[in-house]
This record gives sequence, structure tokens and C-alpha cells, in this order.
Amino acid sequence: MQPLRILTLAVFVALTGCDSSHPTDSGPANSFFERETIDPSGPNAPWGKTIGDIDGDGLLDIVIGGHRPRNLTFFERVGRKLGINDFSDRLGELVWYENPTWKRHTITESLATRTDLEVSDVDGDGANDIVLVSDSGIVWLKNDDWSRYLIGEGKFHDVEVADLDRDGALDVIVRNQSLFGYKNGNFIRVFRQVTPEQWAYEDISVPHGEGLSITDLDKDGFKDIVASDVWLRNPGDSLNSWEKIQYTGSGEGGWHWHDVYIDTGDFNGDGWPDILLSPSEPTGAFYEIAWLENPGAITDQYWIKHIVAEDVETVHHFVAAADVDLDGDMDVLTAEMNQGEGENPVSVYLNEPNGWVQETLSLGGAHSLRAVDIDNDFDVDLIGTNWQIENFRGDYPVWIWRNQLNSRQGWVRHVIDDDRPGQATAVLAEDLDGDGRKDLVSGGFWYRNPGALGEQWQRSELGAGATDAALIHDFDRDGRPDVLATGWRAYGYQAPFWEKLANWVTDSRDKEGNHGERLVWARNLGAGEFEIFQNIQRASGDLLQGSAVLPAMGDKEERVLLSWHAAGEGIQSIAVPIQARHEEWVWSEFNPLSLDEAVSVADLDADHNSDVILGTAILYGSGLGDWEAVWIDEKGLKPDRHVVSDLNSDGLPDIVVGFEAVSETGDLVWYQQLPQKGDWEKHLIARLTGPMSLGVADMDDDGDPDVIVGEHDLRNPERARLLWLENRNNGESWLPRLIHQGDEHHDGALVVDLDDDGDKDVVSIGWGHHKVIVYESVNATGVASD
Repeated sequence: MQPLRILTLAVFVALTGCDSSHPTDSGPANSFFERETIDPSGPNAPWGKTIGDIDGDGLLDIVIGGHRPRNLTFFERVGRKLGINDFSDRLGELVWYENPTWKRHTITESLATRTDLEVSDVDGDGANDIVLVSDSGIVWLKNDDWSRYLIGEGKFHDVEVADLDRDGALDVIVRNQSLFGYKNGNFIRVFRQVTPEQWAYEDISVPHGEGLSITDLDKDGFKDIVASDVWLRNPGDSLNSWEKIQYTGSGEGGWHWHDVYIDTGDFNGDGWPDILLSPSEPTGAFYEIAWLENPGAITDQYWIKHIVAEDVETVHHFVAAADVDLDGDMDVLTAEMNQGEGENPVSVYLNEPNGWVQETLSLGGAHSLRAVDIDNDFDVDLIGTNWQIENFRGDYPVWIWRNQLNSRQGWVRHVIDDDRPGQATAVLAEDLDGDGRKDLVSGGFWYRNPGALGEQWQRSELGAGATDAALIHDFDRDGRPDVLATGWRAYGYQAPFWEKLANWVTDSRDKEGNHGERLVWARNLGAGEFEIFQNIQRASGDLLQGSAVLPAMGDKEERVLLSWHAAGEGIQSIAVPIQARHEEWVWSEFNPLSLDEAVSVADLDADHNSDVILGTAILYGSGLGDWEAVWIDEKGLKPDRHVVSDLNSDGLPDIVVGFEAVSETGDLVWYQQLPQKGDWEKHLIARLTGPMSLGVADMDDDGDPDVIVGEHDLRNPERARLLWLENRNNGESWLPRLIHQGDEHHDGALVVDLDDDGDKDVVSIGWGHHKVIVYESVNATGVASD
């Protein structure tokens, strides 16, 4: 062996040494969480973990801060040995991971991050910054070049960021611990922001201990401070003092551990946030995990303690309150630190009718995890890693424990047409061929239901001139459903050269381009055969945004109402003659008021006259041909889709509305009809990206209607979700359930039982793609329900 090679090997052995083995970190197979490693070699001694949107794309990113310098590479160690660089400026590595690729970005290597950090927009410039406690003091890093600003000096254990006095400027709250030689966990320090570079502080005394949380405990609109043993009532401004209230009682029913990890949540459903505590320090002792019941407006009594788990080791340096299993109540997530005795599990305690049931998610410990919906599928995930292992020179993996519950709720996606020609403004369902199964219609085509939804759906044209189906109805009253369609093909469509040439040869150039104003109807001949009729007067508009059948009233014929995309067209109508095949369907303006989106017909006020709903406006019918316009919300809003349904089971029809918001956040609301005619009350269901596909149906068979919505996200279609929101307490609250993520939706979310198995399937289409998609409802094993 050459001398140089011998020397190199000797240096390698001397520098690497023998690493201690990492504690076991396996996970039980029966957990509905699956752990994913996003970085096998995270920052060294990762004391600090948090989440937040760093790059402004609307997704939560992950931030990890190390307390020790990263382990040097072989060549860096050689360089230090040779005196080329001593790397003394390296104190700890702070990195962020970009959601969803988890690309790693280094922020700095010159801060030894301690046990907490937060993501927040400190300077109000629209970009989220990072606030952390470090060996160098409390600092914030500006989200541009990550320049550093000192908030205050000293070593602290916990940090929170909130606008305590609601003056528009964020404040920073810190606390240290009283163990391990610090002995100064007996005060809370509140830093008030004078400017982002200048901070003033006040100290508030609390009993010795560890633990800090921020929440509005008394529901006065101001965030309060929670510590072990006491909570501090926010005075609302900096001129008054903080009231100190002890919530932990004495005696056997009290809480008597002062070094805690704290979270809050409403455990008993009374609307008041309760306090959840776990014993976080030190190793080798045993206590309990419990939640303490908020007495509400009564402040002069101790909070009643409810034990979640007894006799747990006091190394539970993480606890969180969340509805893990999506059953509507609070569960508890916990993690033991790696220095505890035994296996150190990460666990969930499920809140079951007969008590708390522990399920182990993984073994080997974790520290200061974050419980959050990291992948936008409406269930809570866990993010983090261990903190520091003595005499360990190996890697610290960064993990996500993904909650798989929503992905196991029972949906199978079938793309029944991957490339439907043209765009479409609707997807419809009806038994067109008389075989007892609902078929589908979209664009200029209908799809024969094969029975088993995963089998081939035969696509057939409706007929010449019917390029965008709008409505299914038995127009000729022969017992078979017919299809009304327009000649619209696609947004901005231009006829190709070959079509123009063919039309020139045949002298039929008037057929070129989009013709939404030209309506035809496809008469159903039975067995899936259609005959096209063009005996409809030309309307005035571009592309249909809504259509509905208005029943015959008095001497008026049955009419089809038309709502167009272009403004200023009003609501129009097409009269359907008794002799639908032999007489002309006459066009007329129905009402000058239109919101240029969906239109529907229902008897809202139980006067036996049809009313016309436009979303946030209603045309009340009198039966005499007169229509009274009533606005149920302010004018100028942009309602897109809507559905009429009795959401609160009071016998009065209500209206669900999704507002227009292309690739942006929009409101999904329901308007509650009050007993007095024309009085409506608005309730927010959710804020979602483009809630412009909408359905209502009883998805869980509990007797009340739930809401189904698809997101219209053209900018990031891979993030777009189809979900249903479970109706809780007659519309008072809504629990989201994910059906699928990754398809953009527009005028879809049609709910229909396609396979006659008694449950609700969902059909949807999009604007930015040409797919027709069926989401089949199945049980948890992937088998269609009986």
C-alpha cells in the first residue's frame, strides 16, 4: 500500500471514529399514520422545529434548527486538521424544506437554535420571517437575504408570536425553564414591537416551571398567555397589567407538575378552549397527561382535571389536541423524548366513548413535534424529529407522520374519458338508454354506464350542433329524457383550416366557431339513440353558465331559463311548446336581472309558485307572471354555483353558494331562510380555492344534507381538492373529508349513485383539462358498498 494511501486511511479512521447507534425508530404496522423520511440527514441536534409558509405559495413548509454544528465532511475535517479552516463560525444549521418536494434550503449555519422557533411576518411586508430563541439571544430573520435582527438577549426555552394588543404589529413572548441549572423559568417576557428593529419588553412573574402557549381563553378577542399553573389574562393594551389566574387546583384533583408542554383545544364541545398538559421534564419520573376544563365566564375557581393517561414518564416534550380520527371530538397526540426509559413512543390517544385508547405511531422518540395538516387533505399530520442524543455522531432524520385516514375513507377514482373533445360547461346524469343505470353527459357526448364503474364507458356523440350539453329533461313528454345543448365548443375556439375549407365547399360557413346562442335538443329515441331538432329560436349570449326548467304556470308554457357568461344579457327563456317536435321554441327575455352564473328554480316560500334563484338574489314568483327581486346579500358579489336544500332541518329551503375565485381563495357559504319572507342569514362553511363546483347530498346517511365541493385551481391543479363537508349540528359546523386531491374542477361535483349500491358517487369535470372523472364511493377495503 502506498504511504499516501496509508496516511489518508489513518486520518479517515481517526476523524470518523465509531458512532453510537441511533435508538430504534420502527413503527407499528397497525397505525393509520405512515411515517415518511423527508431528509435522512437533518440538522445536527435539531432542537427547534416549526412550520409555516416560507415561499408564499400557500403551502406549509418545514423549518428545522440545529443546536450543534453539522458534522464536518471528511475533507472539511482534513482541512481543519491541516489548519486551513477551523469552522469556528459554525454554531448550528437552520434549514427549511419546501412543500411538497421537500427541497432543502439552508438559511444559516451561524445560529445555535434552542428549543423553539416560529414563522410569522414580523415586518408586515407580506413575507413570513422566522423568530427563534438561540444561544445568541432572541432573533428574527428577515425573509429576503435572511438578515438577522436582535429582539432581546438571553437564553430562553419557548417562544410565541402574536399581536397581543391588536395594534397591527406582532409581539414576541418568551419563557425559559427552571431545571438543568437555568432556574429562571419564573417569568414571562413580552417584547412589544416599536419597530421591527426596536423592541421594548416587560416581565410578568409566574411560578417556576416550563411551558408556554398563546390562545384566547376568555373569548374577548385578545390572545391570553398560558403557562404551567397560571394563565395571564390579556388586558387588551400595554397600559394595564396582566391578571394572573391560577387554573391548576390543589389536592388529589389538581395538577402538580410544573415542567410541562402545553396545548389548547375544546374537549367538551362547549365552545371554550380547554388546556392540555403533559409532563415534559425530567427523565425517570412518572406523572399523567390531562386536560383541564375551562369554566367559561367563571374565573374564581380551579379548572376540573380530566386524565387522559396515567403513570407516563415525564419526558413527554410534545402534546397536541386535534381531531385525529375525524369523528368530531378532540384526540391527543404525544411524544416521548429519546432519553426516556424503554421504547419512547410517539402516540395518539383516541377519544372513544369508553375512554382513551392509545395507539403507537412509532418508537424511538421525538421532540417538540408540530401537529398540522401538511398536505391539505383535511387530517392532522405530525412533523419533526428527535432533539439531541448524547455521544451520537450519526444522522438525525426529519420525518412526517402522514395521517392516512382521509385516504382510507373509501373512494376510487375512475377516469372514464381522458380526452373529451372540446370544453364543457356541465356534467349531467340520467338513465338515457333505459337500462336502469344513470348515464353521463358532458360536452357533446354521452357515456353509457357499464354497471361496474371501473369498466369501459362507451362515449357517443349526441348529434350535429349539440356540442355543449346544458340540461336533461323530457321535453316531448314521451317518458324518455332528452338533452338540450348549445353549439359552443370551447373558450376562444377557432375553427381549424380544414373545417373552414369544408364549410366553404359546402356553403355552410355559418357553422364555424362557437355558437352558444344556437340551441338544439336531442330527442331520445330509446336505447341510446338520439335525433337532433333545431326548432329553437336563436338566443343572445356567448356560453351558458346556467339553465333550469321553469314549470308551466297559468297560461304560460313550460320554459327553459338561460343564464349566460357575458354580462348584460339578463335571464332569457325558451318556451317549450306542447308539440315540441313540430312547433318552434320561442325565445324571449325573462328578466333583466342576471348574475351571469347558475340559475335554479324552487318554491322557496311555500306559496305554490316557482321562484328563480340566482345565488345572492331571488326572483319571487307570484303566479301572475310578476317577479319580485330580493337580494339576500349585498350587491356586487360574485356567486358562482348554488344549490337549494334545507340544511338545518327546519322545513325551510336554504341556499348554498360557492363564490367565484379562480385559483384564489373564495367563500363557500349557506344562507339560512328565516320565517319572515325575504329574511336570510349568512353562514360561512369554509374558505377554499375556487369553490366553483358544488353539490348537496346526505353523504353519511345521517338524515341531513352535506356539501360536496371541487376546487377550481388552474394555477396549481395538482393541489386542487374534491371534498365533502359533513353537516354538524344543523349547519352550525362543517367537518371536511377529502375525496381526492390532484384534479382541477369547474361546474362539476355532481352527486349521483351510479352503481345502484345505495351510496353516493361523485362525477366531475374541469376547465383546464378534458377529463370526465367518476369518484366511486367504496368501503375502507376498496370494495363497493352493498
